[in-house]
Amino acid sequence: MSRPRTVSARLAEIRESFWLVPAIFSIGAVAVAIGLSALELQLNLPVGGILPSGPAGARSLLSSIITAMISFTALVFSITVVALQLASSQYSPRVLRTFLQDRIIQATLGTFVATFLFAMVVLAALPTQEDQRLPELSLAVSIALVLASSATFIYYLHHITTVMRVSHIIGAIGAQTRRSIAHLPPPDAPPSAVPERVTRSVPATQPGMISNVDLALLGRLAREHDCAITVVPTPGDFIVAGAPLLLVHRTNGGTPRLLPTEAAEQCVTIGVERTPGQDLGFGFRQLADIAERALSPAVNDVTTAVRTVQ
Repeated sequence: MSRPRTVSARLAEIRESFWLVPAIFSIGAVAVAIGLSALELQLNLPVGGILPSGPAGARSLLSSIITAMISFTALVFSITVVALQLASSQYSPRVLRTFLQDRIIQATLGTFVATFLFAMVVLAALPTQEDQRLPELSLAVSIALVLASSATFIYYLHHITTVMRVSHIIGAIGAQTRRSIAHLPPPDAPPSAVPERVTRSVPATQPGMISNVDLALLGRLAREHDCAITVVPTPGDFIVAGAPLLLVHRTNGGTPRLLPTEAAEQCVTIGVERTPGQDLGFGFRQLADIAERALSPAVNDVTTAVRTVQ
């Protein structure tokens, strides 16, 4: 049975997802295409002469853009996925997450998808009669998006060949680990109430890796229920279903109020894989994987192994 997650945990998962930026680009392109086409056809904006072709020529142009962009997007990202798989097998399967969270890769996919979605909406808005006015500004924007996609593709090639180099991968993992260390909470102040014996144990309802602990929510629950709460596993640990997840203590002889199980479970996020953030060992695990593969007889790359410890 899956546990309910807090709003902050859901938002963090959405922010780290690969689909967020392409979805924003796609929705924005559809909204702009609908608004711009309606504005041109209703307000009769003075933009005549930009594209003097008739409805048949405009329909042919947009159809070519749609077909080309769909094929181009599928080809580019199919080759990219194969290259990333080769990189992950050479260095570490865990570094694939670094590529999926790259905003340049996400923005490139979003630009390609937005281009053919914009062209599809404009194609649907084209008039059927030859004497009707064309949405010429929308057609011009479609061409501009094609040019922007071409420029984005050139930069994308430069970026993807850069981020797939082992030195860049090691540097990105190191920077991510340093950010995780910098975001650690400050050392705890001397407690005003010393925790006493355990009064209750909250078990895990599902197996998985501990990815995040909501310390603010834990503190609020402890204050509201007059108790102290201890998280048994640390971020990065694997926990089985039924194992102790949280321990509830009395404080200075007080009697804690009943702590709701669902509220307590929301304080700890359990996932299927280790994630950066509070899991400080995840970055070191990736660096160790890269060094181990570099020193294997099949690779024998001492320079890469030395680079991981610098």
